[in-house]
Amino acid sequence: LTRKVLERRVRESADLELRDYYSRLSPYYSYPDQLVFVDETSKDGRDSFRKYAWSKRNKKAIIELPFTPGQRVSALAAFTKSAFLAWDYVDEFLGTFDCATFHGVMVKNILSYLNPWPLRRSILILDNAKNHMYKELQDAVHSRGALLYFFVAIFSEKCFLV
Repeated sequence: LTRKVLERRVRESADLELRDYYSRLSPYYSYPDQLVFVDETSKDGRDSFRKYAWSKRNKKAIIELPFTPGQRVSALAAFTKSAFLAWDYVDEFLGTFDCATFHGVMVKNILSYLNPWPLRRSILILDNAKNHMYKELQDAVHSRGALLYFFVAIFSEKCFLV
């Protein structure tokens, strides 16, 4: 036996959820330029360290890490198939995007890029995080004439074959 990196695969019901997602989106989707994706990510000092390292045979590969995770930065971006439209970030004092911070960035930086459906940039796709699902955001997106969809909770390259 040898030690290997664990490969994660989506559960079996993912195909059903994906088909359901496509069936909800397909009546409104005509071409890729309609889609605008918004997603966030965060990193701290621990994220830059390697998971594997080389060492002499029968010797452990050890790295000494700082006790504190370091500065945390979270970034949020809106993008289409061909370009980034807008982005913003929060630093270590806020840590991550809570509902209020997320809404502020959406209103200030991103919603102005949305157009009425069925024009380009008229379908906004968000992940299904709880802090994205609130009425004020839905109203703000719909006031631009755009549609709002929450991405199915599957992590697979198949989801991007819209």
